[in-house]
Amino acid sequence: SRPAPPLLGASARNVPVDAAILEALQNGQERKTIADLEALVISFVMDPSRNQLEFPSTLGPYPKMLAHRVAQAYGLHTQTVDFEDGPGRVVGRRTHDTHKRAVTLMALDVSPAA
Repeated sequence: SRPAPPLLGASARNVPVDAAILEALQNGQERKTIADLEALVISFVMDPSRNQLEFPSTLGPYPKMLAHRVAQAYGLHTQTVDFEDGPGRVVGRRTHDTHKRAVTLMALDVSPAA
């Protein structure tokens, strides 16, 4: 397992935002992927009865990486789990650090500095 790339940006909770997320937010299709992933994570975080979030098994390699990073931005512990019925799936688990972000990833200003 390779170390994560440097973290940039921050939320109001001072949680750094991964560089891959910031880069993806600047690309139209990847931005939609982040929006979809973040919606799943927010729904999970807001439901205290759930301890595990399984992302869709249809995610390709790059969206899987983004799923890890988006979930981690909300304090989830993630791993890829192999299920008998198909390809590995990203699973996020609630931790003591799981939280709702004061500023969502989609609301971050990712415009290039002038």
